[in-house]
Amino acid sequence: MKKVFLFLLLLSAVTVFGQQKAYSLKATLVGEKDIFAPGDMIKFKMTYTCPETHRMAGWYVMGYTKNLPASFPAALNVKVRGKDPNWQAVHFTTWKWFPKGKEKDVVEFSTKGWPEGDYQISVTTIFRNKVKSETKTDKYIGSDLVFTLEK
Repeated sequence: MKKVFLFLLLLSAVTVFGQQKAYSLKATLVGEKDIFAPGDMIKFKMTYTCPETHRMAGWYVMGYTKNLPASFPAALNVKVRGKDPNWQAVHFTTWKWFPKGKEKDVVEFSTKGWPEGDYQISVTTIFRNKVKSETKTDKYIGSDLVFTLEK
C-alpha cells in the first residue's frame, strides 16, 4: 500500500510541475547594428515564453546608473532612484501597454536628448493572467540591450 501511495504522490507531483511552463524573455536589437546616433529610434524584438494562461501585457525600459553615461540623468532631467550605487536606477519611459490580442514582439523607443556613450538598458515585461487580471498574479521578466550612441 505504501508503494502505491508513493507512486500516486510522485505521479501527481510530476503532473503538477510538468505542466508549468517557465517565463522567459530575450530582448535583441533589430538589424545588424549596435551603434546608433543620439536621437535614433532603438528597435528591438522581444522573444518570450509564458504559460497559456498569461499574455505579455506591457513593457518599459530603464537603466542602472552604473550602465549608463554619467551625464544621462541630467541630460534627460530624470530622477535617480536608490541609495546603493550598484542598484541606482533611472526610469525614463512609462509602461507601454498592449490591448488584449494585440501584443507586439517588435517595439521601439527614442534616444532623443541622450548623451553619447555606452548603454546597457533593461527591458522589463509584465505577463498578466488572460482571464483574471490581478496584480498578485502578474509576473515581471527582464532582459538587457547593449548598444552605443555616437555621432
